Amino acid sequence: MKKILITGGTTFVSKYAAKYFVEHGYDVYVVNRNSKPQVKGVTLIESDRHNLGDKLKNLHFDVVADIINVRCILLLVVVERRL
Repeated sequence: MKKILITGGTTFVSKYAAKYFVEHGYDVYVVNRNSKPQVKGVTLIESDRHNLGDKLKNLHFDVVADIINVRCILLLVVVERRL
């Protein structure tokens, strides 16, 4: 199973990206402050993205999606098709 890390995962584009990849069989991790409900099926890494410390130290991901605007979702679709 492919592992993907998504920053955010609770609002706007990142929420739908997290849901998409869960539904397509990915092992989805999200990094957020846990201030909103999480998408069902994700693994939460509770942290501020600008202050991760060593929270990712022993983790490996096939894809990292730092979703900051709508254009990023197009990149994710292209990456997913190549995997």
